[in-house]
Amino acid sequence: MTIPHPRTYAITLHQPWAWAVIYGGKNIENRSRAMAPCELLIHAGRVFDEKAVPFILETTGRKRLPPLATAHGLIIGRVWLVEATYGDSRSLGPWAEEGFWNWRLVAPQRADPPISCRGYPSLWYPPPGWEESFTRRRRAS
Repeated sequence: MTIPHPRTYAITLHQPWAWAVIYGGKNIENRSRAMAPCELLIHAGRVFDEKAVPFILETTGRKRLPPLATAHGLIIGRVWLVEATYGDSRSLGPWAEEGFWNWRLVAPQRADPPISCRGYPSLWYPPPGWEESFTRRRRAS
């Protein structure tokens, strides 16, 4: 039996939230609606959420954010959305917020290289050829 590959979408997140999903262990995305399991490409949007910085630093245990946390206009990685739950978000950890659908994200993988493209509100289809940034083998140093 073959299991069909789920649809792949891209989502634009404000920085440094996009960075936190791929590099900082943010395993929950809070949204106003439910979503079926799928592959999500994470696009770093142009808006920088300055108010998020103290929370992200405290939650990740960092003293400061790396330069990639301010990059924008790039797909920086991908994750799998495995479920969306609504209700008691306290059991989901520090990234979950009450009153939202909590999308559980797993298996973050960085794009190598990041993909330069325009972002869009809500979910959107990634540009052609996006797969190449996730199939390249890194050269041994």
